Amino acid sequence: MADEFQKTLRDSFQIHKACEKLPIQHIKLAVKPGEKRIPVNKMLRKLSLAGYARIVNILDAPCNEFVNIVDFGPSEYDLLLDLLQRISRDPGLIVHLEVFKVLEEENKSKEERDRRIDMIKHRLRDMGMIE
Repeated sequence: MADEFQKTLRDSFQIHKACEKLPIQHIKLAVKPGEKRIPVNKMLRKLSLAGYARIVNILDAPCNEFVNIVDFGPSEYDLLLDLLQRISRDPGLIVHLEVFKVLEEENKSKEERDRRIDMIKHRLRDMGMIE
């Protein structure tokens, strides 16, 4: 029973890592055309006031923590779960994955370049060519 209280939303949803660091306001991008946005905006405002700034903060919070949020009722919690489910099924709703992949590859190539530069500097120091 104690494990239930320590369970997080991360245990229930497989959210793409590109989405995790986004501000919680990006969650509203998962709203379908024709759905009312006012309840989503109210829910996000309550989460923001409670200190949740990024999607990762929501995912890592214990599930029982949401009942402590002022005026955050079961309907808001269900709405949050529904939107997170949509995002886990289709991360492209809130982030352009192709752009993320390009940035990720660019970052990897920078890391590889930096690693090679460090190796070359180390060899030059060993040979006494630089200090």
